[in-house]
Amino acid sequence: MNLTKKVLKGGKAFPLGPASGALRRRSVPTPIAWALSLALLIGLTPSILSAQEAALPTETVPTEDEDIFAEGAFEAAVEAGSSAAEANKLEWFGGLSLVSSTQMQILPGIDTTDETVAASLGATTSLFGKAFLKASAGDLGSFFVAYSYRQLLLAGGTSPELRSWYDLQQPNLSQAQFSLSELHYSFDLDKKVFIRLGSQLLSWGASRIWSPADFVNQQAADAQALVDVRAGKPGLRIHLPFSGANIFAFADFSQTVSAATATSPAASNNIFETVNYALRVDATLGGFNIGLQGYAGYLAPLMLGATISGNIAGFDVWGEFGSRLNVNDYDWRWAMSLGTERAFGDNKEWALRAEYFYQSDGKTDVAISELALDEPPRPLYWGAHYLWLELATTKLFVSELGASLAGTLNISDLSFQIRGNLSLSLPKLIPFNLTLKYNGGVEDREFTSLGYGPYTVHTRPYLVAEITALLNI
Repeated sequence: MNLTKKVLKGGKAFPLGPASGALRRRSVPTPIAWALSLALLIGLTPSILSAQEAALPTETVPTEDEDIFAEGAFEAAVEAGSSAAEANKLEWFGGLSLVSSTQMQILPGIDTTDETVAASLGATTSLFGKAFLKASAGDLGSFFVAYSYRQLLLAGGTSPELRSWYDLQQPNLSQAQFSLSELHYSFDLDKKVFIRLGSQLLSWGASRIWSPADFVNQQAADAQALVDVRAGKPGLRIHLPFSGANIFAFADFSQTVSAATATSPAASNNIFETVNYALRVDATLGGFNIGLQGYAGYLAPLMLGATISGNIAGFDVWGEFGSRLNVNDYDWRWAMSLGTERAFGDNKEWALRAEYFYQSDGKTDVAISELALDEPPRPLYWGAHYLWLELATTKLFVSELGASLAGTLNISDLSFQIRGNLSLSLPKLIPFNLTLKYNGGVEDREFTSLGYGPYTVHTRPYLVAEITALLNI
């Protein structure tokens, strides 16, 4: 089963995304947040118990007028008990996604009157992916757990530059990395209210590449990733579906415990000040899906956003808007993305896609090597203006061969990446991809630098070749 989920849809450039980091105090507490917090903490427990008790088979005591030894009474009781047990029968379902990746960096040489640098080659090989297990028990709900993993198998280069680049990533060939992706318990109240408690990922965006309205997730989704290995956020999600509309509420628990640092252990915090709240309302209007969402808390900045997706004259279109207001200093930032896609061909096997992104506080033209250590560039969220174009097909000559050609341009610093990909899927063979990337443009900018600040090891255009194989079990 493929766990890859493409979302339609760190740095300092535009922290509209994941609402994490240092807490900032607001001047006025929010009574709504306090009330909702009390309701969640006090009212949820009896609701869960009531739902579970209602789902369990009840034991009835016969009256004086009922003969438990009457003909057929015993069989009827057994049948009723069997039906109830079958309805809540425990079912298990698991899966695994495994990606084998070999990536090669090729740094072209330089031969000028001022400098001579030989070409160099570096390579890494790794296994990574995600494993999950789901247990369901009918009306009692379901439990889901997923872990991501990564094992580095090889890392090395022919030049000090590339070896320094790999060293910055702290390679370890003898120890695999495991991290919790999601762990949550889900249940419903009479199929009218759906509740999920635990660490989870939310899909509240509409864009393909940039998602400025995603306030909740800790990391932005990578549309090019074969497997989504992001970590979810601990919290409580409530979903109320209606005819043609949905209401989602999320209580974010991630700030209730301060993470341990080199000088201090982990510490718990005041729940009324550190539980933050997100709300999304979406509906289908005139053939368009429109969503409004927000994120706020006693110590959190106020974030408001909107999403839209639909079809205009045969073009799929989507867009997002996100804004962030710090109440203390009234610092307001905003960002937006707009995209479109048009399918064509006899069987719609070809697609042309485009997306534009802008953020008000993005960097315009800054050398990556001059950055401070506390402001690492966040990939694709560093500059002020971006443009992405892609031409893709699911059938290149034969149905087993797919291909795509894409380009991403940081308009602000005039660096870019061109990416070509071939995907082959044959019967009884593991599907694999061959990807070639050229990072070019102005030197020492987002797409032409390896590393950042004093850790910058390369500042010129370079090539990347990658072979990946994806196995889903």
